[in-house]
Amino acid sequence: MSSDPTIFIVDTDPSLCQTIAGVASAMRWRAETYDSAERFLKDCTPDRPGCLVVEDRLPGLSGLELLAELRRRGPALPTIMLSARPSVELAVRAMRAGVLNFLEKP
Repeated sequence: MSSDPTIFIVDTDPSLCQTIAGVASAMRWRAETYDSAERFLKDCTPDRPGCLVVEDRLPGLSGLELLAELRRRGPALPTIMLSARPSVELAVRAMRAGVLNFLEKP
């Protein structure tokens, strides 16, 4: 297990995950991709530093539900939430859940 900070990318779009991971790699940052919150939670340990980039609509646990579970386990990772169907209500809920930034997917 690496102690290097990692960008954890949780999104159902493989091309978006590859793009973000590629940018991270080009900047010499470590990145890991997951296609569900459950897969991320299986690998997630509280001692791994980094940040989370997460889609709001995931199969199984949603992005907001993932954040709630991370908070239940301990300090949550700094998080950026992505949404293909953003709304003011969702953005407010995300910010109240501790998201640092809320971005619309292209």
